[in-house]
Amino acid sequence: MAWIETHDDIWEHHKTIRLSRSLKIPIVQTVGHLISLWHFVLRNAWEDANLEPWGDDGIEAAARWTGDSGALIAALRDCGYLDGSIVHGWTDRAGRLVYDRKRKKEARSLIVRQLSAASPGQSKATVP
Repeated sequence: MAWIETHDDIWEHHKTIRLSRSLKIPIVQTVGHLISLWHFVLRNAWEDANLEPWGDDGIEAAARWTGDSGALIAALRDCGYLDGSIVHGWTDRAGRLVYDRKRKKEARSLIVRQLSAASPGQSKATVP
């Protein structure tokens, strides 16, 4: 189970306040949308936080936005939480997780390559 770091100043952060005012929703709801979006990124775009494949509607769905279509995405970009379709500051929020996952992914890949090289007569289907 993955987790994402949030800071205690998220409630008073100028971007959060601006986002809340722009959407005309309470701060607690605003933070909920942000956390929902970040959790989606953890599961689906953790390496680079690029949400372009999901499009604007998919990004809003990931943030569990039920307001006017396009309103959240426009506000996220305007406030600086999104740079285009990329979550701004992703490595600041999840850098350690990204580093650990990439390291594990590389280690698994190395093991598979070593097993393949050690047993050239075996079918690749037998390599774990």
